[in-house]
Amino acid sequence: MDNLDDKIDTFIRDKLISLIQENVVRIKRTTIKFTKINKKHTLEHWQLLFDSYGKVFRSMPRELMRVEREVRIKFVSPITDERIIKLKTMVNSEAELLIQKMTDECRPEFVKLGHGDTFDKKVEETRKKLFENLEQQVQKCLDSVNAETG
Repeated sequence: MDNLDDKIDTFIRDKLISLIQENVVRIKRTTIKFTKINKKHTLEHWQLLFDSYGKVFRSMPRELMRVEREVRIKFVSPITDERIIKLKTMVNSEAELLIQKMTDECRPEFVKLGHGDTFDKKVEETRKKLFENLEQQVQKCLDSVNAETG
């Protein structure tokens, strides 16, 4: 069982890395686009960067739980309560690191543009939605795996 959990953790880590890399590419494309039209330091640019991170936060729980579900169903292995706690902890810690990175990158520019309070509210909303989505996806994964493994 521990061996399977380790394998799943490796797959989840790979998926997380790919999600972060896709975000980096989106951010670079957006930055290049706005630099070319001389609007790099506009609110519109920073909103798009924030939305790019938002896309990662929306897809992260779904994609990571999909990996867990697919492997568990393939190997007909149930999910234990300890595993659920470990998954939630792992996703929460990774999400908090990304939120911190986003805040460090974007907040100073939002403050310069006079929208620091709006940014803080949006970050809190994003964090709340992320954790709600995580709970839903974990429950969905648990129900699916339990139905298949019986």
